[in-house]
Amino acid sequence: MSLDPSSPEPAPRNRWLPWLVAIIALLGMGFFALRTATTRQEAESLRLQLELRDLELRDARNRGAAERLILERQIEAGRSPAAAPKN
Repeated sequence: MSLDPSSPEPAPRNRWLPWLVAIIALLGMGFFALRTATTRQEAESLRLQLELRDLELRDARNRGAAERLILERQIEAGRSPAAAPKN
């Protein structure tokens, strides 16, 4: 290993530098790809949770409306002359 500039053999660290840069770049891209996939999965999970909460809210409102209608009909049935007690 001579220090002569016309020497055909590059210094050992210069020979591995492009490979190290490529490996670091690949690791960085892999990290960001994994991070992006994880973020998308979290966003999808949150969207599904929001949709489920919306359906639960609609169900609760529908049940409340149904109970109100049943009570109103029971009250109306109690006030009708046919429902009056017979003596």
